[in-house]
This record gives sequence, structure tokens and C-alpha cells, in this order.
Amino acid sequence: MSNARFGKAAYPGLREYVVYDPDHEKIDGRVGDAFRSFVQNELSGSAAELMKPTEEDVSAVRAGYTLLLDVLPELGGDCVRHIATVALADSGAAFLSTTLADLSGVVIIDRRVLADPALIAESILHESLHSKLDALSKAHTLTFSAPGDNTTTPILAVWHPSGARSSWWSPWRALAACHFYAHLTVLGDGLRRTHGHADYGRRLKDRALFRAHYLGRELLRVRPAVLTETGAEMVD
Repeated sequence: MSNARFGKAAYPGLREYVVYDPDHEKIDGRVGDAFRSFVQNELSGSAAELMKPTEEDVSAVRAGYTLLLDVLPELGGDCVRHIATVALADSGAAFLSTTLADLSGVVIIDRRVLADPALIAESILHESLHSKLDALSKAHTLTFSAPGDNTTTPILAVWHPSGARSSWWSPWRALAACHFYAHLTVLGDGLRRTHGHADYGRRLKDRALFRAHYLGRELLRVRPAVLTETGAEMVD
């Protein structure tokens, strides 16, 4: 098992809901009601409910986390440094994993993810990239338009249903997604070389590579209007 660890558990109010502490052990203790209410408020609208992980849940997440670090020891290790807390939820099929915008480093994964170590690895990498990019965007301006502005040079996500409002992404969202998919391509390539996860890896690589290439091409096409120098360097 890899010796790499999650960062320090930064939010003790989630103690009974946390999957890992820095030593990969389940944390016992009382949950602060106010803190739990805050997290539930962050998840409002999704019908998601935090869940107390069982020992089996902890073992499942450990297996996925270890798989990620075994396949991508350097890249994965760099990304998961941005995770402080991993918690478990029943999202009511609203999401597979998510991060909390107002609680940096908090990752929530849906219990459905636990059935597949490769999906756990993908989810942890995906959400850690959100936290990493959030930290980067606080230090550097990446696009000339605001993150939620999809009216200024919007980019079409062609894999979304035609005509759906969610099909048009802001340049910032497209840049973030390009960043995620490029990393997931590398993860998929690594997984396809493993015993037991090759099919998952091939599917992930094919999907992520297409999307990363498409978004990168579209961003470069409109680069002068939407990307700062730092943003353009990310795509290049």
C-alpha cells in the first residue's frame, strides 16, 4: 500500500462522517450539529445526505485511493495533497462525487461509487483537481470572463444533449474541464495497464482524451478573446 496520505483533517465537525484521517483510519467522535447543518446546506437542492461510513466503506475508499497512487504515484500524489477531508453521502443519484465551494479540500463521494475501485480512483482524482484548480485560480487569472459567464464566447460541450442550456460552457468552465479530462486521460492510460481495470481504463481514456482534445482545440481557437497568458499556458 502506498505511504501517501490525505492532508490533515481540517474540519473536525465532520468527524463521524469522515472516511479518512491522515493515518487512513476511521475517525470516531461527535459531529458538531452546526457544522453538519452547514454541509447539508451546501448540498441543498440535491437531496444528498451525509452518511456515517462503515468499516467496509473505509476499506473500499482505501482500495480506490491506493489504486490511484499505485497507478499515478507522482501526479496522483500531487493532486491529493489538495484534499483535506473525504466524506460519504447518499446523493439520491444527484452526483457521484462533488466538492464544496465554501469548504476548500472537502470531497463528498456518493456511496454508489464504492462498488468499483477504479471509479473511486477517478472520483478522488477528479475532485482533488477541483481543489487544486481552485487554489491556482486564486493566485492567477485564467480567463478574461468570470467563471459563470457563458454569454461571452461560450463553448459548446458537444457530448451534452443538443439544445440543452448546460451544453454551453463559459471559457473558465471549458478550461477547467480540459484540465480535468487531460488528467483523467493519463489515469485511464494507467488503469488500462493494470490487472482487473483494463476495460475501465480504456473507456475512461477514450472518453477523456476526446473531450480534452476537443475543449483544448476550441479554447485555442478563441484564445485571444478568452484566455490570459496563464490560461493559455495551461492549454498549451
